[in-house]
Amino acid sequence: MKIELKIGKRLREFREKTGMSQEAAAFKAGYDRSYWGKVERGESSVSITVLYDFICTVETTVPVFFSGPLFNGSDPVSEKNVVGSCPK
Repeated sequence: MKIELKIGKRLREFREKTGMSQEAAAFKAGYDRSYWGKVERGESSVSITVLYDFICTVETTVPVFFSGPLFNGSDPVSEKNVVGSCPK
């Protein structure tokens, strides 16, 4: 699976866990909803800066975001991984 698809799938998992719509998440992050949707569908690459903004928006951390089976880790999305702290 391409990295864009993995990132998009993981982003959607965390966004849904927080209960935010794409529109709400994009607004909170300061990006357009259509761009957020393209990232979730793996149709658009993101810079490290944008990805960091998105990860913080879905209330997790970079290490937790990249853990789990999609990235060859063992920690799936769970309640304990949704709440995180991203310093700006």
